[in-house]
Amino acid sequence: MTKTRKSYSGSQKREAVQAVQGGASTEEVGKSRGIPARTLNRWVKKASENEGDLEIKRRGPPIRLPKEAEECIFQWVVARQMMGVPVGRQATIRKASEITTLMDGKGVGDGWYRGFLSRYPELGNRRSQAVTKDRNAVTGDDITALFWSVAKVVIEHNMDASRIFNVDETAFESGRKSTCVIAFRGSRNVWHTDPTISFHLSIVACASAGGFLVPPAFHPPCQTC
Repeated sequence: MTKTRKSYSGSQKREAVQAVQGGASTEEVGKSRGIPARTLNRWVKKASENEGDLEIKRRGPPIRLPKEAEECIFQWVVARQMMGVPVGRQATIRKASEITTLMDGKGVGDGWYRGFLSRYPELGNRRSQAVTKDRNAVTGDDITALFWSVAKVVIEHNMDASRIFNVDETAFESGRKSTCVIAFRGSRNVWHTDPTISFHLSIVACASAGGFLVPPAFHPPCQTC
């Protein structure tokens, strides 16, 4: 039976090493944190050899990009998501390749991309929802202004429920596709602006607050009301 090697995060390793360097015994720290004493002793030795650097060296080839450059790419990915223009795998690889090409004339590939996501677990692959440009332009202040404008008219004209109607339009759409992008884990929604969405059929529904329903209006494409 193959024995599975337990993995530890960088923060777990640093905290354990700092505890030992602070005066605690290896046995006590290892027992309280679930780390074998032999493994912890090896981490402490490596930290001492690196003149206090608690970063445990990773296995495999060296990372192509400096830590500062990857941090800039991380901030760029998050900023693009916040602006409603999230980036995907290819755009991220292209951005990193622009930097490495200046360093050694070579780009990066999927291997670097997978490593980048593992080094920044805050990021993950998500499906981005397409939102029209007009809908994305609506703000909370616009909604508040509309509410108080309608409330003012209702009060001034002493309207009852039979005179208050709610009209809304919806559509069966084509051409709207979700896109796989990189986004911050835990985001409630991920979206991007899509100005080129075609419509097959629009439906207008109308009902009063008193319960009266107006027959719906169907609006075929290339037709005007």
